[in-house]
Amino acid sequence: MDLAEMDLGVEVVDAEEQKRDEWLRKRAGKITCSRFGDLMSEGRAKDAVFSQTGFSYLQRCVAERLGSWYSTSAAAMSWGVDNEIGAIVEYENQFGVQVDHGLYRYYEYNDDIGGTPDGLIGADGCLEIKCPYDPAVHVGTMLSKSVPKDYEWQVVGHMLVTGRHWCDFVSFDPRIPESDSRRLVRVRVERSEPRIELLLKRLALAVDEMNRMISEISNGSE
Repeated sequence: MDLAEMDLGVEVVDAEEQKRDEWLRKRAGKITCSRFGDLMSEGRAKDAVFSQTGFSYLQRCVAERLGSWYSTSAAAMSWGVDNEIGAIVEYENQFGVQVDHGLYRYYEYNDDIGGTPDGLIGADGCLEIKCPYDPAVHVGTMLSKSVPKDYEWQVVGHMLVTGRHWCDFVSFDPRIPESDSRRLVRVRVERSEPRIELLLKRLALAVDEMNRMISEISNGSE
């Protein structure tokens, strides 16, 4: 590799890092699809609107709004990111479709809510891809033929923020031989307006709670 090729490689890496940083800034302080599920459960205390997990997530969103945002390390995301393109190619080949894919493409529902589906299909569909590091998780999806509980509301959220009518949840394990179609599992989820409405009600409560926290912090600092 000559010096020019090395420089080009550095430029590509820098460009990807810049895209990732821009994506993180757009979603900082926003309630995003990947965490919608954390906001769907009430807490154990009598008047607790959210579970402790959901409440902690909202505290983090508030911290980001105050300017103290942080990102997951690139290394922690590398397994999923490295295999996502392979999953998309496999999906396109198996089902004869083309995926409109853009890494770190953020869709804003409103000033407080947004998400990043892994792709769009045609005029009606969107895509959520998981490449579980634990192969047992992939087998679990094969057996259940359903979206794992941890990602149910993320899938609903993608349909909310994109306005799409269905979402394909895909589990992909690149360690299974290419000749075996079971390396990719697809679960299609159709849009359900009652579920969308339930999600919107919980998100409205979450936004109210964030605003309450911010108001309390502001009043306490006076």
